[in-house]
Amino acid sequence: MREMSFMRRRSASTFSTSWWTTQRLRSCWPTSSWRWPSTTPCGTTTNKCSGSRNSPWKPIATTPTVTSWSEAPRRCTTSPSRWPCFCRMWSGGTRSYLLNPFTVLSCVAKSTCGLNNAVVSLFILATVKGNALLSAIFLALATYQSIYPLTLCAAALLYLMQRQFIPINAWRLSFWWFVAQYAFMYVGSLLVMVGLSFFLLGSWDFLPAVYGFILSVPDVTPNIGLFWYFFAEMFEHFRLFFLCVFQINNFIYTVPLSIKLKEHPVFLIFMQLAINAIFKSYPTVGDVSLYMAFLPVWSHLNRFLRNVFLVSCAMLACSALFPVLWHLWIYAGSANSNFYYATTLIFNLAQILLVCDYFYAFLRREHHLVHGLYPKRKDGSEATLVLK
Repeated sequence: MREMSFMRRRSASTFSTSWWTTQRLRSCWPTSSWRWPSTTPCGTTTNKCSGSRNSPWKPIATTPTVTSWSEAPRRCTTSPSRWPCFCRMWSGGTRSYLLNPFTVLSCVAKSTCGLNNAVVSLFILATVKGNALLSAIFLALATYQSIYPLTLCAAALLYLMQRQFIPINAWRLSFWWFVAQYAFMYVGSLLVMVGLSFFLLGSWDFLPAVYGFILSVPDVTPNIGLFWYFFAEMFEHFRLFFLCVFQINNFIYTVPLSIKLKEHPVFLIFMQLAINAIFKSYPTVGDVSLYMAFLPVWSHLNRFLRNVFLVSCAMLACSALFPVLWHLWIYAGSANSNFYYATTLIFNLAQILLVCDYFYAFLRREHHLVHGLYPKRKDGSEATLVLK
């Protein structure tokens, strides 16, 4: 025991990622019954070096080990009396959503966006709780209301597979079996809802009236999105091509983000919600408030953000200019659509900068967890991180 204790102290003083560095970086430090994986000489984040049998990095038998960063929030919430700060952040997210001015505006406007947000929130809750059936049902209900929540399916699959310790490997039969089960529950629930709609209405006219309307964008009424002005000025023979280009933005980022964030499906849900709020055909301020409610959950990334002041000023200025320019354009007649659309472009650009900034901060923090807060070059000088 003395030799093992000495080897641990020597290893902790040798490598740059010390216990104190990891504790400062990871704000959601679990209770004493769980231990985060340590950095090993092989550069991995497991408790022992898989390539060496005589490695001093041995797991402690009395302390269970979290083998993945993404499963730590789930494991440390198994005991209600030992909830870490991660769980308290969800209550902060609730207050952030309810007190958000965008949420208040959508309620004042009597928008149905609140119902869509409620269904998506129930889907997230069922997924985090590990209930695959309810997760598939609420995802089908959200897709039934709008097509874009379909992109959340990948994040739900990743989280549920990690919850049930199913390896995320396309060559494993268990992987495809779980995907088939979830797809069957999701498609079955969606078909039941569509069938009930046909039974109540007596025709299939609701399909082009709902989904066809969302995809073809026939109404170019001004909103906070990117579609209306562009397609109002578009020549008719170019419309189909640019319609496909604009709509594919909601779905094309799902695959690369799922590959990059396969160990962090909750953050993947946040990214997909933000992308849908930016690139959907008819966005509202209620969609913006939904993904902004996740920002308190990622408060530990604030120290790595780079464009907070710029994004905050842009969004505040655009939020104030929207009603002013609308009044000058529609009622006073002293402005035109270019002023309003310019404000829309700046508002969406600020959202894109916000999402990219959080993505950069998340990747940088994960890098620091492995290599330490102050990485060094081979010659001993301080290294500079560059996101490629």
